[in-house]
Amino acid sequence: MSNHVSAGPRQHVWARIFHWTNLIAMILLILTGLHVKIPFSNMFGVHFFAGVVLVINIPVRMLFLFVGKYADWHQWGFPTPKEYFTVIRHYLFMGPKYDVGKNKYNALQRTAYVAILALIIFQGLTGWALAFPTGALAGLVDSLGGIAAIRGIHILCNWIFIAFTLIHAYMVYAYDPAEFAPMFWGTKHQVSASQGKKSVSA
Repeated sequence: MSNHVSAGPRQHVWARIFHWTNLIAMILLILTGLHVKIPFSNMFGVHFFAGVVLVINIPVRMLFLFVGKYADWHQWGFPTPKEYFTVIRHYLFMGPKYDVGKNKYNALQRTAYVAILALIIFQGLTGWALAFPTGALAGLVDSLGGIAAIRGIHILCNWIFIAFTLIHAYMVYAYDPAEFAPMFWGTKHQVSASQGKKSVSA
């Protein structure tokens, strides 16, 4: 007899593919972005390819947000001030764990995920403008102050992505280290009711 209660998959396979595609693309972009000096060099090619993958991954996530059996749009309610306060208190070690209720993520997560998706699109536009400054986005270059300004904004956004990745990992670990498991295996480590040991849900 099984000594734990199965909770079923917490992160379906497409959510995990989206998550790891984002992470790998962002790592490639961060590493190559620190070394891209010559346009259209080999390093630039990897950087550009990873950027395209990252941007394309967004409409894929939007598709699964609204369509199919994994649609989870109804779990993305607007955060309330009380939710923010409760979550922030926990991460500052000033309050107990919070309950996300009917939502899939807490208030900070829902806000950060929407913001980071918007930032990815913006970063893609600045990257395209840097690669083709006299092309279709020449107006963007001019409106943001020229190539030097665009480059500065692009680098700043790069550091925001680095900070987001580190903070995101910390928040998951601080809330519950077992939450890492669903993004690898789709299921969460659970405490056995009979033995008090952690095991993986089937």
